[in-house]
Amino acid sequence: MAHGPSEAAWISLGLGGRVKRLREAAGMSQEALGEHVGCHRNTIWSIEAGRFPPTIGTLESMCRALDVTPNDLLGWVESPTPSRKEGVGG
Repeated sequence: MAHGPSEAAWISLGLGGRVKRLREAAGMSQEALGEHVGCHRNTIWSIEAGRFPPTIGTLESMCRALDVTPNDLLGWVESPTPSRKEGVGG
């Protein structure tokens, strides 16, 4: 029976794809992003390939270098907060 990637691997693959798309949209090479972030281009490649999870500091530096929000980079979608009028919280 074959086993698929772990949940952490799926998260890394999704993040890596977003990093790559955002980097390319910004017209940056892996080497240029690495210089902005303070790491080697091989690290950027590993993050994009889902092989290496970035640290919080690296994520923060990537956001600055790519001029995006953490939500953009992580793929988080903000959902509206229900108001009390809608019966949430009493």
